[in-house]
Amino acid sequence: MITTLKGDITGLDFDMIVNPASSSLMPQPGLCSQIFSKAGKGLVDECISLKGCEMTQAKITKAYDLPSHFIVHVAMPVFIDSKEEESELLEACYWNALACAYGFVFAQKRKECTLAFPILGYEQGFDKRKACHIAVNTIQRLFREYPDAKIIHVIFVCDDQENYSYIKEELHYAFHG
Repeated sequence: MITTLKGDITGLDFDMIVNPASSSLMPQPGLCSQIFSKAGKGLVDECISLKGCEMTQAKITKAYDLPSHFIVHVAMPVFIDSKEEESELLEACYWNALACAYGFVFAQKRKECTLAFPILGYEQGFDKRKACHIAVNTIQRLFREYPDAKIIHVIFVCDDQENYSYIKEELHYAFHG
């Protein structure tokens, strides 16, 4: 299942949220900084112990003082022109974040999980509309290729009206042609 809502991902209660992180897994401007600020010092300590993350790869931590339970940190590249090579990097970010979440859920023997994604990439310079297109298409493709991953309910949480409108359009097109 793939849905969307407009809101502040740091104030909502999901099993997991995705943090668009730097490869150091330390706070950076934007949503990442908000997540660290609201999660508290425990998150910084745990991220230091993880010793970073390769670009587009993902690691999971507890969510500490956030209402959600866990955070999937994905190491985001900086984008210049949103062309094909960068599109593939953005796809890899979604793919690896969902794979990390699935591995965790599977290891915990859970029957389902909610995973909230912000719209990845646009804070790092990727075109918003194209980022929303990649978000929906990548998750759909992953669910088609790996049906077992559908135990994860993906929610795109949009922090602004523009992203929310783009995601709603993409979801409508994806499910209704």
